Amino acid sequence: MPLEGNDWSKFQAFVARGRGFIEYVTLPTPPYDKWPDARRLLEVFSDHLDYITAFTVNRLGDEFIIVAPDELDEDCQAGLCRAFAANPDVWTDVPYEEQHPRFICSPKMWIYENQPPFRS
Repeated sequence: MPLEGNDWSKFQAFVARGRGFIEYVTLPTPPYDKWPDARRLLEVFSDHLDYITAFTVNRLGDEFIIVAPDELDEDCQAGLCRAFAANPDVWTDVPYEEQHPRFICSPKMWIYENQPPFRS
């Protein structure tokens, strides 16, 4: 099991499968003062980019999801899972929108935003 021995206070992660995709998910952990570094994500997972559909990145905080097709062969899935579970240092103190456009505008980077629901 790749996450065996993980420090869950620092790396809240899980893998989900559905609708034709596998999602490698990270959730925020304290102190909530970091952002996914687009350059580092592309570098760290460079050996797997052909298999990654997208990195969905929360522009407001420290969470991201790696989305890949679930039809990948077992070796590709295992390699990507190992790379993800290694909890690589892919964080920065630079807010997402202030990072270099070369990286945040990559077609592999998809941005989302978690907000409280609108209240009327």
